[in-house]
Amino acid sequence: MILNDFITTKKIAVFIVLSGFLFGPKIYYGDMKNSITGLTSSIVEYHQLTVNEYFGSSGDVAFKDGNFYSGMAPGTSFLALPFYGVAKQYFKVGIESVSEWMETYCAKRILRLEKQNNRDDHKSPFFSICRSPFFKEQIATNFIISFFLGSIGGALSFFLVFRIVLAVSNDTVAAKKTSLLMYFGTTMVVFNASFHTQAFALVFLLLSIFLLFVKTSGQFYVLTGSLSAGIAGTIDYPYSLYGGIVILFFGVHSAMTHSSKLKTVVLSCLAFLIPLGLIILYYNACFGNPFSTPYHYRYTLGTQYLHNLGEFVGIGRPSVDKAYSLLFSSNEGLLWLSPFCLLFPFKIKKIATDFHLFPPAKFNVFSNLAAGKNQFLIVLIVALTCVSTLFAASIPWIGKAGAYSGSRFSLTAAPFMVILTYKYFQEKNRFFTFLIIYSCVVNHLNLVGLQPVKFLFVLFQEG
Repeated sequence: MILNDFITTKKIAVFIVLSGFLFGPKIYYGDMKNSITGLTSSIVEYHQLTVNEYFGSSGDVAFKDGNFYSGMAPGTSFLALPFYGVAKQYFKVGIESVSEWMETYCAKRILRLEKQNNRDDHKSPFFSICRSPFFKEQIATNFIISFFLGSIGGALSFFLVFRIVLAVSNDTVAAKKTSLLMYFGTTMVVFNASFHTQAFALVFLLLSIFLLFVKTSGQFYVLTGSLSAGIAGTIDYPYSLYGGIVILFFGVHSAMTHSSKLKTVVLSCLAFLIPLGLIILYYNACFGNPFSTPYHYRYTLGTQYLHNLGEFVGIGRPSVDKAYSLLFSSNEGLLWLSPFCLLFPFKIKKIATDFHLFPPAKFNVFSNLAAGKNQFLIVLIVALTCVSTLFAASIPWIGKAGAYSGSRFSLTAAPFMVILTYKYFQEKNRFFTFLIIYSCVVNHLNLVGLQPVKFLFVLFQEG
C-alpha cells in the first residue's frame, strides 16, 4: 500500500522538483543563501569557520574580534558540505554562463539605480563580489545546494504531508489534494523556490512527525525521527521549539500506550539533543560562548554597524497587533495569500468528533488518545499550529516587511493549517474551491514577482 501510494504521487514530486528548478530565479544569489554557502565554502576550501573571503556577498553576517561569521543558523551549511564537490564539478562544465548572466544583471541594476539617483544600494559589496575570484564558485554552490536541498526538499515535504493526511483521513484523494494545496496554494511555493531556511527546516520537522507517528514502530524510525527534529532546530532556531514539542508528544504517547520502552524514549531525547549540542559547540568555537549566536554580533553591510539584538533577539510575548499582521494585513496576511487556511477552525470539531475526542462528556478523551497514534497526531498538528502562530506573533519585526508576498515566519503554521482542512475535500464546497484557485494564482504570481495583492491595495488607495 505504501509503495502504491508513492507511485501515484511520484510524478507530482518530480514536477515540484522541476518547478523549483525552473521558477526559482533567486536561486543564484541572495543574502541568506550567500551566508549559508559562504560558510560551506570556507570550511571546505580554507578549513575555517570564518567567512572573511565571502562576507561581502551577504548582509547576514556577524563580526567579532576582526573576523566575519555566517549570520545564519549553521545546520544548512553543514548539511551542504557533501554537495560542495558536486558544485565544483558543475562549475567546471557550465557555471561560466551563469556567472556572465549575473555580471550582466549586476551591471544593469547598478545603471538603473544610478538613473534613479539611488546610490545606496549599488554601493553594496554584493556588486563587487560579482567580479571577485570567489563569485563563480559561490554562485555554483548556491545553484547546486538550492536544487538538491531546496527543490528536492520541497518534493519530500509534499510526500510527507500526503502520508500524514492519509494516516488521519484514510482517504487517498483527500490526502493528495491536501498535499498539493500545501505546496502550490501557500507561500511554500515562493519560499522553497527562493530557498529560505524555514522551508528547509519544515522538511525535517515533517519527517520527524512521519517517522514517529505514521511509520511502523521501530527503534530505527524513532531515532531517525528524533534526530530529524533536532536537525530542524539547527537549520532555523524556532524549529528547536517545534521539534521539542514533537518529542514531548512522542514521549507522552509512549508512556500512555506503553508502545515504546523507557530506553527508547531516553534515546529519542538524546538523538534530538545531539544536533543541538553540535551547534552549541560551533558557537563556542566562533564566539567563545556556547550560548552566543550571530544575533549578538550582527553586522550591517554598507554602514559597518555592529549591533546586539539581545539574548532572545527582541522576542517577547505574543502581540495581538503582530498576530493581526500575520493573519490579516495586506503585506503578509494569510487572508490575502492563502485564505482557505483560515477555514481550518470550522473543521476542528468535526475532526475531534471523528476521533472520539469531542465532546468530553460523551467520550473518554484520555482512553481514546491512548487508543492509537492518529489521535495523538491530530492533537499534535493542532498544537504546532497554535504554538508556531503565537511564536511568529512574538517576533519584533513582524508587520514591517512590506513584501506583499507573505511572511516566512508564518510558513510553519500554514502547512499544518492546510492539513486540518482535509475535511473540505471530502465534501463539495464551491466557496472552498474558489479560495483554492485564488490562492494558487496569487502565490504563483508572487513567485514570478508580480505581487497582485500589492497592486490591488495600491490601486484601491489611489482610487
